Amino acid sequence: MDLSSYHTMLVNLISTASNLKERLLILPANELVSNIDYRITQTGIGTDGGKIAEYSHKKSWATASSFDNQGNFKPVKTKSGRVRRSVTLEEGYYELRKIQGYRVDFMNLERTGAGIKNIKVGTESDTKVSIGFTDLKQSIKFRGNEDRLNKQILNPTKTEIEQVAQTQIDEYNLFIKEIFSGGTKK
Repeated sequence: MDLSSYHTMLVNLISTASNLKERLLILPANELVSNIDYRITQTGIGTDGGKIAEYSHKKSWATASSFDNQGNFKPVKTKSGRVRRSVTLEEGYYELRKIQGYRVDFMNLERTGAGIKNIKVGTESDTKVSIGFTDLKQSIKFRGNEDRLNKQILNPTKTEIEQVAQTQIDEYNLFIKEIFSGGTKK
C-alpha cells in the first residue's frame, strides 16, 4: 500500500468512525427498547415467553376519577332517586378497561402509555449506554407490577438479546466495509 492509499484509508476511518457509538451502541439499544415495547404492549408477553397475566374479572366499584374519559362514567340512580357516586363493574378491572376502549384480550400494562414512553437509552460513556426510565414514578409502577404479578416483564428475552447482537455484528461488518471502500455505506 502506498502512502496516498494509506492516507485515504485513514481519512475514511476517521470519517466513518465518527458515528460508531451511534451505530454499535445507541442504534441496537433503541432497537431493544422498541422490541420490548412491542412484546409487552402488542402481544402481552413477559420475559419468560408466557402471557403477562389476565385482567381481573372480580366484581368491583369505580368512581368517576377511575375513568380517563369522564363521559364513559354512567352513574345510576338508587331506589330513592339519589345518584350514586360509583358504578358497579360486574367484571372488575377488565370491564373498566373495556368501557374505555382499552385492550382486554391480554394484559399489556398500558393504560396511558406513560410507562413505556419513559424508557429511554442514555449514553454513559463512549463505550457504554444504559436503558432505563426517565420518570421514577413509572419505574416504581412497572417494577411494582412485576412484583405483584411475580413475573419478569421488562427484562429482554433471549431472542431480543440475540437480535441486538446481530444488529451490532451487521453494523460492525458494514463499518469495516466502509473503511476499505471509501467511507460510504454499501
